[in-house]
Amino acid sequence: MATSEPIQNEILEEETFEEQNNEAENNDVNEEAYRLAAEFEAEQQQQEEEVATTKPTKTPKKDSGQRKPYRFISQLAPKKGSTTQILKNPEIQDFFKGRENNPNQYFYTPEGNLEIKGVKNIPNKVIQIRHHFEPLTEPQLVELWNAREEALKEKERAFGAAQVNLRIALEQYAEDGSQTAAELVVQANESVRRAEAERTAVAYPERWVDLLQNPVIQDILIMYEPYEKRKMGYDVAMLKHFDLPMNTAWGTYVEGPASGGAVEENNLRIYFITDINDEKTGHFHPYTQRNFKFNETEYCCPYQAFEGERFKQLGKEDLRKQVLGTRSGRTIHSIAVKDKTMINAPQQLWEDILFQFFYQHPDFRKELDATGIDKFHVMDKEVPAEYGSALEKARIRLRELGDKDLDHQEAKEKVITEEEQQKAKVGAIIHNFRKKF
Repeated sequence: MATSEPIQNEILEEETFEEQNNEAENNDVNEEAYRLAAEFEAEQQQQEEEVATTKPTKTPKKDSGQRKPYRFISQLAPKKGSTTQILKNPEIQDFFKGRENNPNQYFYTPEGNLEIKGVKNIPNKVIQIRHHFEPLTEPQLVELWNAREEALKEKERAFGAAQVNLRIALEQYAEDGSQTAAELVVQANESVRRAEAERTAVAYPERWVDLLQNPVIQDILIMYEPYEKRKMGYDVAMLKHFDLPMNTAWGTYVEGPASGGAVEENNLRIYFITDINDEKTGHFHPYTQRNFKFNETEYCCPYQAFEGERFKQLGKEDLRKQVLGTRSGRTIHSIAVKDKTMINAPQQLWEDILFQFFYQHPDFRKELDATGIDKFHVMDKEVPAEYGSALEKARIRLRELGDKDLDHQEAKEKVITEEEQQKAKVGAIIHNFRKKF
């Protein structure tokens, strides 16, 4: 369809008007650019003159108001330094420095002191932290938990009341919108914040952050990326907590002579499991070497049984064979960290394994039964935290079993023997020697 002449004239006039406006805007932009360039040159010249006559000084950077780029946690984390600067005793400083490199030689005694294993002609040495360590009795521990529950209930009630006051203040402000009502909203909001902080302090008295160095995605995003084995690409901070204050949860140090290790009948001991070489708690360590049968497989230690059964449930037969091909707890751990995918009910698996382990070794079972109702605390960072609780539950099951006998288990699969492992070590040494020449 042809366009009429009046409409064509209007279109031409509009296009001409837009061109004139664009040209004017471009002229304004050019003039502004020229002005900024002239000001910049003048500032540069003035700075050069000042530099020529005076010494250079650092000028504070002005905030541009722009959003700063994201920084990884590794950049935000404080620099690693000595954690023993606050300790004045040089012996204690040397102990913690040595423990960072060799935790098997520097460890804690069940009494809470520091012990250094001797080498060659140097005898063992014990550093007394206090005169005497008094562990908590069971009634004291129950009292601590009851006090925590009561305090938490009180803080919950205070937090709920603060929320009600805030709701009332917001409704009042919505009705009249006065300055007084606004101030009441601010005060009520501050009361809610303060009440929540007090409630959190009671619920989580001990909190700390562990920095995980570039972890695997499936270990962090368990619910969303259960099969993603690539790395996160950056460090991840993990918040942890303990329900009771550490300075009261285990016991207290008191001045006065030690009572020769004797403990009252109702007192609650805490066994600190450090390593397999410890005379008092070594046989409770999951690396303890004693062959036993579990699920038609003969294992050399409880830790090997747990990792072997975990890989069996995950279908990782290659890793399971590697676990069964060694008798070293540290080597098993190095294989286990290749795939950290956790199975369902790991605590139950630990409990079943420990039950069979101590049942099949009556001498260990007798020593476990002699611990009474005492608690177990694992000091080895390679041992999972739930191990101590599983050991206590296995102890209860063994007592309930009494003198009853269980069916004998047949082993269809066995761990490598000590002779086979020794031959494998010799073969590996010869192979590495030949590679060098």
